[in-house]
Amino acid sequence: MKKFSVVLALMLFLGSAAHAQIAIAGMTYQVSIPTGDTKDFMDKASFVGFGVDARRFFSRRFSLGISFQWNTFRNEIRDEGLPSRPEQTIEHNRDLSAYPLLLTAHGYLGKSEKFFPYLGVGIGTIRLHMRADATTQVWKQDSWHWGITPEVGFLYKIGFDIGLLASLKYNVALKTSKVDAQSFATISVGFLWVHN
Repeated sequence: MKKFSVVLALMLFLGSAAHAQIAIAGMTYQVSIPTGDTKDFMDKASFVGFGVDARRFFSRRFSLGISFQWNTFRNEIRDEGLPSRPEQTIEHNRDLSAYPLLLTAHGYLGKSEKFFPYLGVGIGTIRLHMRADATTQVWKQDSWHWGITPEVGFLYKIGFDIGLLASLKYNVALKTSKVDAQSFATISVGFLWVHN
């Protein structure tokens, strides 16, 4: 909870300190792909996820902002044990929900007035909820992690105040004293609104 409070305080500071004239907000649909240690727990891609992104431009080439995602995975396991009893093979379901809440910085490339490719990074906290559920046994784990999310993508302005955005993110929840590092990639597409 302490990590969440720090991130929230930084977001409020960012909102009050920013005086840029242009701001954007976007909503995206996300497909997620588990990687690294996460793939050991959940080996299937997920088609259930969304994100919210807000940015303020301090120049044509640089913005600061915040982002929130909700990504959920589900897998039916037949030939493995629960994480608490890996030696006992049992049919069960596995669920993983991830909630990255990040401060973001983006740098924009090119000279087009409509197409803005960018590189970015998000830093903040990622909450993970992992659960394995058999008929008579349940294993679950909730954890908060510091997180970092490099990103590449583009904005495309359709009209005066609306556009498209697409990105590829690599979400890394850093290791804690009890939980190994977890990671997953997200492919995002959605709409953005421009405020001058």
